[in-house]
Amino acid sequence: APFVTHYRGDRLVTLQLQDSAGVPTTLEYLEEVAADGNGAYTIQPLQVIAPGMTFAEEADFLQRQATREGFFYRYRGFQIHDWAGFQQHYEVLDPGQNELVAGVPCRVFEVRSRDGSGPRHRLSVDPQTSLVLSEEVLAEGGALLRSFRFQTFQLGADLSDLTLDGGSSSWTTTDLPGLEQALQGDLLQPTAPPAGHELVSVAWRPATAAPSVQGTWAQLVFGDGVESVFFLYEDSTIPSGSSPATYNAGLE
Repeated sequence: APFVTHYRGDRLVTLQLQDSAGVPTTLEYLEEVAADGNGAYTIQPLQVIAPGMTFAEEADFLQRQATREGFFYRYRGFQIHDWAGFQQHYEVLDPGQNELVAGVPCRVFEVRSRDGSGPRHRLSVDPQTSLVLSEEVLAEGGALLRSFRFQTFQLGADLSDLTLDGGSSSWTTTDLPGLEQALQGDLLQPTAPPAGHELVSVAWRPATAAPSVQGTWAQLVFGDGVESVFFLYEDSTIPSGSSPATYNAGLE
């Protein structure tokens, strides 16, 4: 639905995090989401609601979030990435409820793992488009982990003032033998992925993909039908006297 529906709207994102001192904190901000129904999309962060930030801090945060729109659009919010894996690991409950989200009458569903472990998802789905217009992800004890909710929503909206993404990826999809060939045999694989997660995709990106890339990157994605875990590493030679680089993945 997110890739075949022409729409535009603003949504409120809420994340429960911990600051650098380990103190729980709530991150809440507004973002604009749009798609043309032909695979192109955009997510533009608009305003931080909480916590309080200086002008420079907010500008830096919004800019960094904007550079992550591809990941956010594909993986933020509930999506079934593999139907067979979803059927194996999850169940859907229909409490028979309806909810109005951004003026759209939605059906409410709950999705949880079949063994009762892990978080559960409370979804408000637009029956017309199958888009999830509101999601709450709740811990096993019921505490809110993260959520998003559309504040405005319009089908077939004018997108002429937006720059949409969704073009060709710099990653080349392959298989494990193909990745070994791309890395010239230097292949690393995690030995203990999360329970229920299986290898679902393999890709690589050459050193020429970006000026900051030193060597060839490998990407292994493990999934259970809904949740995805990424294993990435750079296969490069570190010059003598240099220290290995560190990469701050950050938090969503």
